[in-house]
Amino acid sequence: MVEVAGDIDADTAPTLSAALTAAIRVTPRICCDLRGVDFFGADGANVLATAHLQAAHARGAFSVRGVHGVAAQVLDLTGLNGILRMDD
Repeated sequence: MVEVAGDIDADTAPTLSAALTAAIRVTPRICCDLRGVDFFGADGANVLATAHLQAAHARGAFSVRGVHGVAAQVLDLTGLNGILRMDD
């Protein structure tokens, strides 16, 4: 599990991307917990979509949980809420 807190924007998305990529290399079954996220922009959505593809390529699974507020709105607007597995 990768727990995220704070803002996911253009400045912080590369750090999240690196953490998810490293985690997927170790085990391709990863859950990204967004409960602690205050702001979630388009860069965050791109990171999650990329992690989903990386996990699928590794024959694993990528899921997210704790989606709320702006993150829920962004995933809904981008259609990622219909692609990403959402855990409770």
